[in-house]
Amino acid sequence: MHLRLSSLIGIFVVICAISFWFYRSTVGVPVEEEKEVVVEVSPDIVRFDEMDAFLETWSEYIYSGTSRKMSLKLSLSDKKIPADLKKWLKKHGWKDAERFFYVEQRLASIVKSVYLKRHAESTIKVLEKQLQEEENPQIADNIRKVIANQKKMAAVENVSEQEIEMVAPNVDKIYEILEGKVVYRPEIYEKQQR
Repeated sequence: MHLRLSSLIGIFVVICAISFWFYRSTVGVPVEEEKEVVVEVSPDIVRFDEMDAFLETWSEYIYSGTSRKMSLKLSLSDKKIPADLKKWLKKHGWKDAERFFYVEQRLASIVKSVYLKRHAESTIKVLEKQLQEEENPQIADNIRKVIANQKKMAAVENVSEQEIEMVAPNVDKIYEILEGKVVYRPEIYEKQQR
């Protein structure tokens, strides 16, 4: 009994440490502060056709030399997008340059949400199994608290379930495209989908 309890406590401590590290690295707020995270997000969600068009243009944008990763430096609130970049985007089907960079930032948030949700769900499964076997009420209470924190973590980006469902099947590919590691070729993905 003592060996099983100490093993479970060890597993619990490791899970808590990983969850704490992941939460801090993702959100930047320590778990013990338990602040409610409020993210102001446009109510306008990204649609599949818009995501598809964005990913194709994004690949061209990254490799065109027009402006390497300018979106990281742009402040959309200031609307200081250079005229030549607006012209390039318009030529590639984006009449609204601000929307292009909004979609880029929104997709990054959705990708992050998918990864957070997956991590939280797998951690919760382990914790729930541990909770069922736990006999010590104090440890069981701590496990419930960690489960509650995991559920909060999964919803930190405030994206719609529709967007998560849209991105989740190809989240790794989308992440690589956003990072400029892979070029999006819709004709290849269309053949793979069939």
